[in-house]
Amino acid sequence: MDNIKYQEIENEIKKIFIELLQLDKKIEELDSNENLFLEEYGYSSIDALELTIMIEDAFEITIPEEKLNTDLLESVKSLTDYVYSLVQGE
Repeated sequence: MDNIKYQEIENEIKKIFIELLQLDKKIEELDSNENLFLEEYGYSSIDALELTIMIEDAFEITIPEEKLNTDLLESVKSLTDYVYSLVQGE
């Protein structure tokens, strides 16, 4: 994971999100700035927990419980920014 690029992280998070909610969308169709809690996706707090676990597994990271808030889970971009900082060791 040392040289993983921001775009690769973003695409993987989108892929996880699409898979989790079984969306009929392609990665490029999902707006990174779009609010993940939109009702049209049927996104719930249980989905948020599953999403977090799937992201932790995919990137071999641990997201501290105190970081699990609506700011972090607001969008693909907010998640990507946070995961990118973790995998870069910041």
